[in-house]
Amino acid sequence: MRRTTATLILLLSVGSARVSADTVFVVTATTGRVEYTTEAGTWRTAFTGRETPIGTKVATRARARVELTFAAHTVTVGGLTHVTIDEAEHRDDGAHAALTVVGGRVIVEHVPDGGTFSIVIESPFATVTARDASFVFDGRGVSVTRGEVVLMNPSGRSVVLRSGEASRIVNGARPAPIERDREQRSLVSPR
Repeated sequence: MRRTTATLILLLSVGSARVSADTVFVVTATTGRVEYTTEAGTWRTAFTGRETPIGTKVATRARARVELTFAAHTVTVGGLTHVTIDEAEHRDDGAHAALTVVGGRVIVEHVPDGGTFSIVIESPFATVTARDASFVFDGRGVSVTRGEVVLMNPSGRSVVLRSGEASRIVNGARPAPIERDREQRSLVSPR
């Protein structure tokens, strides 16, 4: 009986460690100089396979990129971008992540068969909220590739964008009118 209890405790502790590993972003690719820091405050070079738990800050230099993967979904951080991972967790309704972006650009890729994925990205100028969507966010504006995204200014005014649409916050005002992506517009109207 003691042996069974000890084995069960060991399996539970291994299982809980595995669950916590599933609640972090993992660096899946880097190009150029990419650094990260944790609460300790020392900046180090990021490498493929590195886990980036909540509170990790990631910074890219010019022409650098880093892919961060969580729950089969990818966030690509472009050059000259600082990102903080605020949240990464599994909920009853799917995976959820929250990031803070200071300058630069991020690309969120939702994998349609990879389960539900909701994300909130905040910057000093705008907040993007999305569920099961793919988009590009540069801290002020968003361009939606697939799904539906909400772009909100610091005052709480928002606009809902769908596939092929883009908008941006100009001077802290309400989001600019929705415009179709250039490629979409060129297909619809003559130049």
